[in-house]
Amino acid sequence: MPVMLPWYASCALLAKTSLLGLGAVTIGLAVVALVALRFFARTLDFSTRRQLNRLFKTALWLHLAAYGLLLGKLCLALLGDTSWRDIPSFVVSHLVMHHLLSGLSATVLIVMTIRLYNQRHALQLAKTR
Repeated sequence: MPVMLPWYASCALLAKTSLLGLGAVTIGLAVVALVALRFFARTLDFSTRRQLNRLFKTALWLHLAAYGLLLGKLCLALLGDTSWRDIPSFVVSHLVMHHLLSGLSATVLIVMTIRLYNQRHALQLAKTR
């Protein structure tokens, strides 16, 4: 069985940066992990590579979608009839939306990582029997 610790660590790092709200860092780490998966995961079986690929792409697309939503919200706020009194409410709503999207993304990544671990563990138990 190939060593999975670096891949689990990268999954945990993605979830942690997502939970901290560091979306740009998470996007960068997801791209680096996808490149590393392409070049350094030849010893992993196909299903594990597919699940890791899906996890890293999910992290990438969730954060890109979150940034898209926040930019869309900013455009709607700027194009709408706003005044200086609306600026604090925009900042507060942005912070709430940012925290909700970051927490949701981290939760999805954690659940996907746990599913990957459980599948690998079951596969190892089946091979030893």
